[in-house]
Amino acid sequence: MKKILIGEDDTDIRFLVRIHLRDYDIQILDARNGEEVIHVIEKELPDMVLVDYMLPIKNGYEVAKWMRENEFTRAIPVVLLTMRGFDLRMKQIENAEYLPKPFTKEELCAVIEKYVGRLPQKENESAALPEWKKEIRKQENGPKKILIADDEDVIIELVGEILNNSMSGIEIIKAGNGQELVEKSIAEKPDLIITDVIMPKLSGWRGIKQLRQKDEFSHIPVIFNSGLVRDKELYETLKPEGPSCFILKPFKKDILVKKVKEFLGV
Repeated sequence: MKKILIGEDDTDIRFLVRIHLRDYDIQILDARNGEEVIHVIEKELPDMVLVDYMLPIKNGYEVAKWMRENEFTRAIPVVLLTMRGFDLRMKQIENAEYLPKPFTKEELCAVIEKYVGRLPQKENESAALPEWKKEIRKQENGPKKILIADDEDVIIELVGEILNNSMSGIEIIKAGNGQELVEKSIAEKPDLIITDVIMPKLSGWRGIKQLRQKDEFSHIPVIFNSGLVRDKELYETLKPEGPSCFILKPFKKDILVKKVKEFLGV
């Protein structure tokens, strides 16, 4: 089985890579800083390394340079992840290239297959399942549940209408405050949460913090939204663990739908 290492301190990017590669029979390793990347490379000898150029402690360029100076890692392909439009102006590294963020699934798979060959698809397990297990699998593959939490009904209706008109196979769950957000999340187990930051009884921020303390909610993606630039700055400073992003109101329809589809993997 091929091993792909993603060295990235941004939880959302690591999560997105896993979403893009979820249908392939490969092992995905991850690390959050340059020293961790080197440690995992030495321990696992992955078939390929994707590393953020701006990684903490040791940046991606330093990691790639170390790999080329090490006899055992010299041949491992490495891709440096950069912000789109970033001015590189640096020496090219042998057997390496750059992939701008944000990247699509097609762009990611293309650069991986360029170096490690065609990625094997996971086998379809459903054909070998007995009928009663197939029925459970059908239930598991039912509509994607999206919980929308906002103290303004008009916002909930607007977001729900945008998503229902842009996607199929989804179920909208509504919450009018942070306490309802927590209670309905526990009851409904949504696949995605879209929440306002400031709400009565309990803020969206504190509601998600409560949910993140439970293992079953640690990886449910969350889209925070607010009309206050201050809230965006707070999110970027105190970003919670787990996959999440922030959209400033009033948000554009295409940005919202794109982010929802990325998080749901559809």
